[in-house]
Amino acid sequence: MEIKRLKFDSQGKLPVIIQDSKTCKILALIYVGADELSQILQTGCLERFNLPAASLADVRVSSEYDSLLMLIRANSEVALGSYRSCFGGEPDSKSQQEQARLDVVRESSLDLGILLDELYRLITDRKKHRPEGSYTTYLFNSGPDRIFKKIAEEAVEAIIAAKNRSKPQVIAEVSDLLYHVLVMLCEMEIRLEDVYHELKKRMGGQVTSVVQ
Repeated sequence: MEIKRLKFDSQGKLPVIIQDSKTCKILALIYVGADELSQILQTGCLERFNLPAASLADVRVSSEYDSLLMLIRANSEVALGSYRSCFGGEPDSKSQQEQARLDVVRESSLDLGILLDELYRLITDRKKHRPEGSYTTYLFNSGPDRIFKKIAEEAVEAIIAAKNRSKPQVIAEVSDLLYHVLVMLCEMEIRLEDVYHELKKRMGGQVTSVVQ
């Protein structure tokens, strides 16, 4: 893998998903710079991310070269059961047979999650610095009611597009809706992790995590 082909963000960081190669449990989402990534690839050491008892098993690059999936291997059975996912929850106590019955998540689905996280971070930055000419700045300066109104408008437009059976228009309107929902979450200081935990709870704690 050539690091120079990877697309780092404006801050020189690249999102990396850390996943247990045996249980397929997603452990963390981290952001690394080129030098740090080079060191990880050369040494296979993940001590920097509180995973000292694990080694790098495999690295997979997204189709757009803007994110990575790192599969790690615990160096002992004790270590294998000791990790806690940064996404919440206790270590999986299911049998290995049950752990093997995992659904497949396409790489693009993981990319969407990363993109939403990056967009939320960008919106947070806009809220803090309020750059002139930014639509996000305009929304925050206009106050919560304006943000709520835009969400209602985008939801209605998405419904109308769906009734017209226009897939391209639905995709566009849902994208607008997701953006404005992220602005609302940021305005209310609600983290994406909070939404994740709620959805996971509603699913009975079952979250798929195998990349196709």
